[in-house]
Amino acid sequence: MDSLADVRPSAQRRRNGGDAETAVETPAPRSDARADAGPANCLAVDGPVRTWPTTASLLAGDLFGASLLLVCGRLVSSIQPDAGLDLTAPLGGLPTALVLVVVLGIGYAVSGLYRLRFIHPAVEMKHMAKVTMTAGAAVIMTLLWTRDYSTAAGATILTTIAALLLPMTRAAVRVTLSRLPWWGIPSVIIGPSHATSVVANTLTTWPEIGLRPIARLIQN
Repeated sequence: MDSLADVRPSAQRRRNGGDAETAVETPAPRSDARADAGPANCLAVDGPVRTWPTTASLLAGDLFGASLLLVCGRLVSSIQPDAGLDLTAPLGGLPTALVLVVVLGIGYAVSGLYRLRFIHPAVEMKHMAKVTMTAGAAVIMTLLWTRDYSTAAGATILTTIAALLLPMTRAAVRVTLSRLPWWGIPSVIIGPSHATSVVANTLTTWPEIGLRPIARLIQN
């Protein structure tokens, strides 16, 4: 990891009684937000950093996935018109498929899928699928409450497609764009030399996790 800056805590000189000076080692900075799962802690840099491009790319990827979902809804409505799976039927004044997309967007925002954080893509896909199924179930239950059973059947099919399609779209965005220099949260890794080197190598190998190491703070 030659591209990372290695920083070691500097020794401060402190007066001890008379003219004698004692070298006091400054402890490495601590943070309540540090990760507790390993010997090295990776902390996001405080202050104004350019994280909006990453958030915007995740949002753009989800909008693309939502567009594909609306196309799927159109296909579901047209393949078997006799079955009554009409996702263009109004729900609250809007087509059911569009209502489902809006509810999914709200669910993603509330559940923190647009907050930048340290997360493995596989874990994010599982979380996104759960949120999708929950939001879809809310739309389906509303349709059943209004006794619109045929549209509820179509919404069930579309929710199942969304639970597969949207997490895959999100993962594709992460894998495709994570190699760009602006991706992720700039982070400083704190810990022993070997541990910080392992963590830095891991984050560099898997940039889609969301943390971009910029320095290592070596603890003696």
